[in-house]
Amino acid sequence: MNDIQCDAPGRYESTLHEIALTGKVWGLWQDSGWATYSDDETGDECLPIWPNETAAKISATDDWSDFEAADIELADWLSDWLPGLAEQRLAVAVYPTSEGTAQTVDPEQFGEDLQNEMEFIRQSE
Repeated sequence: MNDIQCDAPGRYESTLHEIALTGKVWGLWQDSGWATYSDDETGDECLPIWPNETAAKISATDDWSDFEAADIELADWLSDWLPGLAEQRLAVAVYPTSEGTAQTVDPEQFGEDLQNEMEFIRQSE
């Protein structure tokens, strides 16, 4: 089963793992900025992210058809992006699909989960 066929919690876990391994977070970018959206269930304003370029590109449709997949280095994500998202009160929407399902978490929780995954990988080596 590929990641897109997993439920939102499954995609969340696989995304954490892939980001920890590759050192990259993927989003959608255009000249006016990064793609965001409002979560219909929670009302949170969200920054969508994906574990790899292919998954991000697949999502660049409809409202995001003018966006391109772009990567963010993990060090920048941890030191600049997550604190900035928290300050702006933006949630992290992990691996949203065309059906609109995503695991949405606050930046602090995502950072903690990602650090835990990175530590798990280090201990497994």
